[in-house]
Amino acid sequence: MALKASPTLRRTCRTCRSKRSKSRYPIRVESYGFRPNSGGAGEFRGGLGLTRSYRLLAEEAVLQLRADRTDHPPYGLFGGLPGAPSRNFICEAGGTLRPLPGKTTMRITRGTLVLHEQAGGGGYGAPQKRDRHALNDDVQNGKITGKAAAKSYGRKADRI
Repeated sequence: MALKASPTLRRTCRTCRSKRSKSRYPIRVESYGFRPNSGGAGEFRGGLGLTRSYRLLAEEAVLQLRADRTDHPPYGLFGGLPGAPSRNFICEAGGTLRPLPGKTTMRITRGTLVLHEQAGGGGYGAPQKRDRHALNDDVQNGKITGKAAAKSYGRKADRI
């Protein structure tokens, strides 16, 4: 039996709990977390986007994506760099991960995996002014990689 209709899993700026989604909808939340390297570099780094993936457990459903900031990433201010753009991917049963546009409606079948990566926030202020300890914390906490720190902040990863 196909899923006929369902209210949105995520309303404006609201995050739906994984347990609630699983109990109400025929999906399995396979991953949910912060998206490393998604916040724009700056004296004050932009906020990280979230990444989440869902697998369809019903026989079939209609997937409707309405994601923003896929073509125009969140901008930085006063020398801060833009955040990473939003991205969407799909992997149909037995297939490979392929990109999806930000706005699409399509039929999907059991076993399909949908991955959504939210855009990160833009940075504020010149990246070179970021406090060394804050940058070190970002790397140690997995918010950015050493390679991204070296590229965006002009500091070698082995010295952070």
